[in-house]
Amino acid sequence: MSTPFSPNYATKTDEELLLIALDAQSLTPEAHLALSSELKRRQLDSPDELKKFVKEQDYHQHLDDINLGNLVLHIPHGIGRRAYGRGNVETIGTKETYDTTVFGVVFYFPLVPLGTYRFSREQGRKDFVVLGKKSLNWLQVFAVWLKACAVVALIMLPFYVWER
Repeated sequence: MSTPFSPNYATKTDEELLLIALDAQSLTPEAHLALSSELKRRQLDSPDELKKFVKEQDYHQHLDDINLGNLVLHIPHGIGRRAYGRGNVETIGTKETYDTTVFGVVFYFPLVPLGTYRFSREQGRKDFVVLGKKSLNWLQVFAVWLKACAVVALIMLPFYVWER
């Protein structure tokens, strides 16, 4: 049965229809009938399809919640957040995924570990996608701290030698 809403629902994506179906109780009877018909036509009318869609939406909301934004430091003296370390690297074609730890930094020195995340990016590019948050990788944290201390020691060595 065709309603005034049928052509509108026919042009929507599956995701858009399922989003509308999540709030179906707010629809008029005619809109609800048109939505049900379109979902049935696309074989999206089973309760399992709606549960699967809700689960996907929750997962994407979780990724939005852990969005790290821009990790580039714009503040003078390197104060802010920065990702250091790469572990569990997987490369498929030109895409790589890896674990990295985000630190609070001062003068680019990693001080406080804020969390370990799984990143994905195209090789040679700076922009990334956060795939998920992981438990803090203390081995990676200590390795980053050790490397940072070694760099500071190497920078300070000429001053120490010159004083003598």
